[in-house]
Amino acid sequence: PFQKDNKNDGCILNKIFELCVGKSKVKILDFNGNLDEILSIFTNSEFIIAMRLHASILALLVEKNFILLPYMTKVSSFWSEFPFIPRSEFSEEGLDMLHRNMLEYIKLGDAGKIRLTDTKSELLSRLDGALSDLLANLKK
Repeated sequence: PFQKDNKNDGCILNKIFELCVGKSKVKILDFNGNLDEILSIFTNSEFIIAMRLHASILALLVEKNFILLPYMTKVSSFWSEFPFIPRSEFSEEGLDMLHRNMLEYIKLGDAGKIRLTDTKSELLSRLDGALSDLLANLKK
């Protein structure tokens, strides 16, 4: 969990964990703010459930399968141009859908990885363009 205030991610993750069949394969770790450690955790993960925008971006950067579980508008808005990025409903009733969506996405295999790589390339290209525009404007 990346958030520990009144919208406690840990509480939600624990609800998801309780529904997991293979609990021994699931780890919920405390957020410590160390980016290298977080990237290592993401890199060594099999699958990521991304509730927060930065979690989905980090999953994309390390090219790990992830599914959005957005409960904030900015997460849905950011990924709206990429409808093939799998997402699931954020509600207790939606957890069955989350499970089904995860299984479908895992079945994509290499096709899912290609989508991740293409999406990462597109977003990095946009970032490069935005950075170039920013630098050009700063020079004016």
